[in-house]
Amino acid sequence: MNKIGKRTFRGSAGFVAAFAAGALTLGIAPVATAAGVAEPEGYQVKLRLDDSVLDGSGNLTAEAAGYFGIPEAAGNADAPETEQSVYVDSKDSALGSKGWTARLRHKAGDDEYDLTFKYRQDLSDNTLSQDSIDEALAKAKDADFDSSDDNYEPQVNASYATSTLDFSNKKSAECVSDDCAIPSGEKAVELLDEKLPGKLEKQTGGTLEDAGATASQVVTQRTWPVTVDGTEAELEVTAMSGGYFVEITTELAGRGDAADARADLIEALDDEAILRHSDAFKTQLVLDGTL
Repeated sequence: MNKIGKRTFRGSAGFVAAFAAGALTLGIAPVATAAGVAEPEGYQVKLRLDDSVLDGSGNLTAEAAGYFGIPEAAGNADAPETEQSVYVDSKDSALGSKGWTARLRHKAGDDEYDLTFKYRQDLSDNTLSQDSIDEALAKAKDADFDSSDDNYEPQVNASYATSTLDFSNKKSAECVSDDCAIPSGEKAVELLDEKLPGKLEKQTGGTLEDAGATASQVVTQRTWPVTVDGTEAELEVTAMSGGYFVEITTELAGRGDAADARADLIEALDDEAILRHSDAFKTQLVLDGTL
């Protein structure tokens, strides 16, 4: 029985191989396997803080610096990472209305610009439930974002009142000046257009120039590593719209850890009376020039 079984198996394998070779010879393409839904590569928690943690010059107050464990509060001399960015969209929100954002950024010390094109959709609820994430992933697949596309990094972002599923396409561009200053609005649009993803162009109906897109104000962000009630995070202070946008962010690998971290951070920051009960998504605020 074993010998017969082995001969049968070999015969079947030979038949399959012969059939496949014949199919290729005849120009018959193999049947493609449908791609599955994407899998989030990580989770980010973003919470907005009240700007009362800053003094009139935009530096952390001594009390806030002490709470976050940042030494030398005066001038915040603990060497924060700094970066400058512009966002691009048209007056009628050609990108935003389709769920897209486009950003050009320069981090201090880098010799190139970072370009990020992001597709975002809201989760159906803000609990980070598996059902809400699965639903968002299924909708994303219908929009051509699935497991077969390695050009996009899927990530879940959870804030105070809203959670989103994001797909980020990250590229780079050469600096246009020796000091890598943020380029003029028209040049920023041009640089982004040169690396425009096909999905964005297809879903919005054309290039950024076609849409009449313009660049936002230049915003400057300072970032410090901090620990909040045992949770490692980053404190970000962004100068924009004549004021400051302050937020805490932390990244987790799993859904459960992200849900726990958000709950812990909300409780800890609320106890200090420095949590703003609003989302920490600032792209549209930058484009609108508001806070």
